[in-house]
Amino acid sequence: YFHYDKIMQFSDKQVTVNGYIADYNYLGSDNGMLTIKGKINGGATTEIAFWVPDDNYKYYDEVEIKGTVTAIENSIDYHSKNYYKSKGIYLRGKSVDEITIFNKNNHSILRAIKEYRDYMFKMINNVVGGQEGATLSAMLCGDKSEMDTATKNTFYKIGLGHIFAVSGTHLMVIVMLFLIIFKGLSLGRRLRVVLTVIIIWIFVIFSGCSPSVIRSGIMMTIMSVSQFFNRESDCLNTMGLCCIILT
Repeated sequence: YFHYDKIMQFSDKQVTVNGYIADYNYLGSDNGMLTIKGKINGGATTEIAFWVPDDNYKYYDEVEIKGTVTAIENSIDYHSKNYYKSKGIYLRGKSVDEITIFNKNNHSILRAIKEYRDYMFKMINNVVGGQEGATLSAMLCGDKSEMDTATKNTFYKIGLGHIFAVSGTHLMVIVMLFLIIFKGLSLGRRLRVVLTVIIIWIFVIFSGCSPSVIRSGIMMTIMSVSQFFNRESDCLNTMGLCCIILT
């Protein structure tokens, strides 16, 4: 009533979406997919992906898009409606009539992290290649766009689809690697904690800010900060606090 119904009333209608560019994927042939997070017709906030002509789009640019949207539906190959509904996304762009960029170069640090993620994604796919490269880049960057449908379905059918949900395992490996480096540099304990927290949240942004990696990031941050104040962290209390923050 307060959110879903207000968004779904615009299905199969022309709307105006004001917000910022949350994601952009070049699809070839001078076309791309632009994901906008903002308000639809000045009301409820949501994310909508539109097919657009390729242009000089940057993460976090403020834009206004006028176009037609339609409800996301399940298909035989993939239950898109179920997947995106859990993320609070209910509509997708159908056609674009007009795009206006109002403010460029916002959140330069966040944009730089995402652009580095795209760079690493391309490097892995170029060096390794094939579905092997697509699988590795999906595990690190949380981007499954280069994986074909058959490969993705195989992973999910045999119960290994969770490796594409970047979470605690990925974050722990990254943090442990840097802790070894920090120890070798003989950095002070409190400085190590500060640098560790910064690295945790850089990786959270790098991997796409999925709920699973945000949960892990919050838990590892609380556990790291406890060392800063010479306090012992408790796993259940940390998980409970993490649950409160997430909800």
